[in-house]
Amino acid sequence: MTEPQRSPTLSEISDTAFPTAATPFAPDSPSRGTPDYRTSGSSSPGPVSSNSCETGHFTVSLPPLTPQQRLDHIISRIGFGKFQQRMLLLCGLGWLADNMWLQCVANILPRIQRHFSISDPVIGIMSSSIFTGMMLGALFWGFVLDTHGRRKAFRWTLSISSGFGLAAGFSQSFPVLCFFLFGLGFGVGGNMPVDGAVFLEFIPKEYRYLLTLLSVFFSAGAVVASGLALAVLPPFSCTLPECDVHQENNGWRYLLILMGLLNSGMLMARTVFFQSQESPKFLVNKERHRDAIVVLRNIVKYNGDNLQLSMQDLPGPAEGQPLNSYTADDEATSSSPRADSREGDIFIENCLLEEAEIAQKGEPGTHVVQRAFHRGLRMIQPLFTPAHRRVTILVWTIWALVALGYTMFNAFLPKILEGRDPAKDQSPSMISVYRQALVYALGSVPGPILGAYLVQTRLGSRGAMAGCTFGAALALGWFTLSRAGWTSTVASSTFSLLAGTMYAIIYSYTPEAFQTSSRGTACGIASALGRVAGVLAPLVAGVLWTLGPNWLLSLSITILVAAGMSMLGLPSVH
Repeated sequence: MTEPQRSPTLSEISDTAFPTAATPFAPDSPSRGTPDYRTSGSSSPGPVSSNSCETGHFTVSLPPLTPQQRLDHIISRIGFGKFQQRMLLLCGLGWLADNMWLQCVANILPRIQRHFSISDPVIGIMSSSIFTGMMLGALFWGFVLDTHGRRKAFRWTLSISSGFGLAAGFSQSFPVLCFFLFGLGFGVGGNMPVDGAVFLEFIPKEYRYLLTLLSVFFSAGAVVASGLALAVLPPFSCTLPECDVHQENNGWRYLLILMGLLNSGMLMARTVFFQSQESPKFLVNKERHRDAIVVLRNIVKYNGDNLQLSMQDLPGPAEGQPLNSYTADDEATSSSPRADSREGDIFIENCLLEEAEIAQKGEPGTHVVQRAFHRGLRMIQPLFTPAHRRVTILVWTIWALVALGYTMFNAFLPKILEGRDPAKDQSPSMISVYRQALVYALGSVPGPILGAYLVQTRLGSRGAMAGCTFGAALALGWFTLSRAGWTSTVASSTFSLLAGTMYAIIYSYTPEAFQTSSRGTACGIASALGRVAGVLAPLVAGVLWTLGPNWLLSLSITILVAAGMSMLGLPSVH
């Protein structure tokens, strides 16, 4: 009786298909140095080990693959299947929600100002409220990514934004509305750093260019918000002084509630109709190799493949323990009994030890603040090593400048359009204003596709990013000089296209520029700095509006030029 042939494991496949000596170092690997080549004086060639290659009469030995490198091989063998396609869609919905809410707030700003009789210098507080929440949310969710895992943050960001978004539609005063927008921003602020990191860590390296496609969803968010605003706001809003705002100016309420329902649908798609997994790269980084193998097996099963995986493919310090010790429903927090009992989780042990020392030394009531400060400092320190200091400073500066220059224009666009007089005897109708806002939003949709093409040309990420930023500044200058009509529409749409392309390249460049262990923190702080600029932008724009719209536009142009100059100093990332 012939024994049935055993299916090869991935370890056996990778040893033949991916010999160690020919394997490049992964960008996420902590080992980036030059391999240590050693030669043997053997006169006859002998067997080649898994970490050596034979060249003539000499054997060249290379360091063994790191866990992250072996994980990259496994993810590449799994490929881009149904699971990865679902992750692209679900992460894209998070990015769509981010820009959808931002554009919604911009669209309802003139209606809110009319409803609550808010002055020009004060109305910017509304936009600043959501950006303040986004700033704090980006920081909070960025730290959650690197300490408690990707899966928990992936679930909660849309949950928080759904609740506060629906509540904002029932606000009875301007301060209450600003409070709900702050809570909304806290949830939305985690979408980009969380979803970008989650998607990046589930796909093979050869498919990472698809990260740029998430920006298509981001642009689509503005289209969704502008399209719904065109349908809802004109028939349910009023601009006449004698109208009853409580009866005739409730379009902004309907729009907020509708957005909240859409956000809730995205949440259901992410939590009810799809069972997300913890990032295997996060698990390997925490030395939980057996848990990573279980997650990878779940992905293989979801894709309908029969790839065999074992601990030999991803050896770790606790490989002797059963592989079924982790399920997709485990939250893997350091506060749970199961997490506290995990062996090999050096990160958590060091955190607990340091926190205990701080608690013993600190005054009562102060050690909590000290503990939070030291933990944050410990997570930021790797970003300022000599090898990473320049890219960290430049990336964070670019995020702040771009957000400031772009938001000053984008947040006040409907108000700018309403203030123009094409016939010198009448203002544009509300329908024409929101129609132009919709065209403006549509202009950004091809941006991510254009960005994906440009980064593959001789320009590269750095050149394409800077070129689009300078082009956006020129388009904004054209818009400043043009009056209402087709020239204004073309100029604003050109700016939208170039700004969308610029943002798409920035979003794809940022996570690639940092290692896995600090990626969530770096991206979270970058996003938070962008939100800080977003907080300041409406306030500055509101003050400049009293001097005239051209002052606002001129400052936006200057800031975008400064951002483009900073981009020229970035290193290339492949």
